[in-house]
Amino acid sequence: IVMFGGYDGSSNYNDGWTLNLTSNTWTQVLTTGTKPSTRRRHTSILYNGQMVMFGGWDGSNKNDVWMLDLTSYAWTQLETTGIKPSVRRAHTSILYNGNMVMFGGWDENSNNDVWILHLSTYNWTKVATGGTNPGGRSGHSSVLYNGKMVMFGGRNSTTLPLYQNDVWSLNLTSNS
Repeated sequence: IVMFGGYDGSSNYNDGWTLNLTSNTWTQVLTTGTKPSTRRRHTSILYNGQMVMFGGWDGSNKNDVWMLDLTSYAWTQLETTGIKPSVRRAHTSILYNGNMVMFGGWDENSNNDVWILHLSTYNWTKVATGGTNPGGRSGHSSVLYNGKMVMFGGRNSTTLPLYQNDVWSLNLTSNS
């Protein structure tokens, strides 16, 4: 497991750590290159031996994309094309067919949008979804299961109850 940044109750961090799942020991990773700012509530995925990280909060919401090579531990800030998602934190991201798929998050309101970062071109695309949607969410969790992005819980910013206890899925082939 590779971890970057986070929050300890008083400060944001921009350090990296690995967890050896055999010995259950943490080791701090010494990285090279310019690091992302200290942050929390960002997301990351594993893609071709690299950790790809989006967004988060460092005192303000972010919409930058960073890549950490997991062999050399060198950071690179990615220059993306296309219309970018708004700055946000507390969203979720999964890897699907070589793309980073991102849903929701908080930018002073809970978002209800889906974005794809095409990892071969670093181009963003906003996904037009069909059917009933879960409404804006932040602080939820998502996994990939059988070609679907499955989302659980989280918080919305407009309707009571604020904290949700429901499950939604988005078919990533039909976008519904």
